[in-house]
Amino acid sequence: MFRYVGRQDFQDDYFGEGLTQADDEEIYEFSIDIDNKVIDRFKKKIKDDFSDLSYPVTDGTLQEKYLDIDYVKNLSVHFENFNWKQHQYFINTFQHFRTEIEGLRVHFVRSAFEDTYKKIIPLLLLHDWTTSFWSYYKVIPIFSNPNRFGFDFGVRGQIAFDVIIPSVPGTGFSDSPAKPGFGLIEAARILCKLMKRLKTEHFFVHGNGPFGSTLATTVTLICPETVRGLHVINPTMETFVTREHQILRAAASMYEQFTAANHPLIQEKNNDQIFKKWPISLDKQEFFHLQRIFGAFVSDSTFSPTRMLKFQYLRVELLLKSTFTNSLVFNPFFIEIAYASSAAGTMSFLLDRWALGTDPNYQNKSVQYLHHFYTVDELLTNTLLCWLTRSTPRILELFTQTALNSLSAEMFRATVKSPTAILITFDKREKKARDIFEYRYFNISRFTVVESGGDYYALQKPQKFAEDIYGFVESIVG
Repeated sequence: MFRYVGRQDFQDDYFGEGLTQADDEEIYEFSIDIDNKVIDRFKKKIKDDFSDLSYPVTDGTLQEKYLDIDYVKNLSVHFENFNWKQHQYFINTFQHFRTEIEGLRVHFVRSAFEDTYKKIIPLLLLHDWTTSFWSYYKVIPIFSNPNRFGFDFGVRGQIAFDVIIPSVPGTGFSDSPAKPGFGLIEAARILCKLMKRLKTEHFFVHGNGPFGSTLATTVTLICPETVRGLHVINPTMETFVTREHQILRAAASMYEQFTAANHPLIQEKNNDQIFKKWPISLDKQEFFHLQRIFGAFVSDSTFSPTRMLKFQYLRVELLLKSTFTNSLVFNPFFIEIAYASSAAGTMSFLLDRWALGTDPNYQNKSVQYLHHFYTVDELLTNTLLCWLTRSTPRILELFTQTALNSLSAEMFRATVKSPTAILITFDKREKKARDIFEYRYFNISRFTVVESGGDYYALQKPQKFAEDIYGFVESIVG
């Protein structure tokens, strides 16, 4: 599945408007300044959307499998008194910059205490697809000024970091590409150029979640001579392939669950009740893919209600609990329309993805479950930042362009030889053993499984997150 891919010759490109021209290589200070009218419009849309929203009254089965709509509605009420200017002021207490690379202005936060520490190491932090640079706000001061938080790592002198957190090129406060062809590989190439422009000869890179870890891995593959180490949380082992292959792999994996003696659907006696929960059937294309896997098991003549039930459930799982590569089933332009027309839809979608990234079993928890990990302000700030910058539809377009790039299949099967640290959280659905990751990451020097956490570990447990990165870096630089 994974194999060595030699050093690729990644050509420069230009994604700005108009004809190709030289980049302005100056680094400019930047501040976030959103007009109050924009914020007021969002608040009005949220209020109107939920006022007009109607949804069926059920016996509770829908609430068992989805984020409770009443919870989202009640949370949205907090937007009425949400003081964006106060939060914007806090966000701007960090130093923001922008610089032009390949025709796009790339936004990033940078923090370093050069006068306080002698040993400062560049650290590039990359966010996942449902968040932004802001998801690292708790760890920026810990990494850049560790003395203040009681951290003392470094054998030959205390380690502090020069922290660099970009808005992934093409998203957030970075420019959107004006031309097609901008995918994950292009974003990683621009990040390598950014680090070079910042005069960082060698740096460490971190990515969290399926998207962030894949982007960080791609950065490591594109500029291996400058990446000293790669740190990832819950990396995906999926290669970037077609939807057909994704369905085949996911179906094969889930079939093992369905045939397990202790699977709840196997134990369920009242099949009629389960059909009421999952009234969705497979379409012909998906049926064909499944038939290729299971042969006669899903042939028309043997499609008993019990077997049909299993694959109905499978389809729901495929569509609702997919990795980021499965997001390609969405048309990004339709998503953009939905974002523009429905603030409530934006909020509901993001909260559901956050809940899933925090704990895949969140459906079985109370509706206040997210508040065990995040404050109301954190949830609202993430929602507002993603809506203001149209980040989710923009990043889904990035996924689409990645799939269209013939080099993607090679890059996402490539093995990584750079020193690697992998952090796995217990709250993730797939608990892969170290030997599974060694198929791709050939030089794992640190492998940690923690008792609880999720894809947003830097927000949930900032101290533990920082300790893991400090420990990894110390093992390499001393």
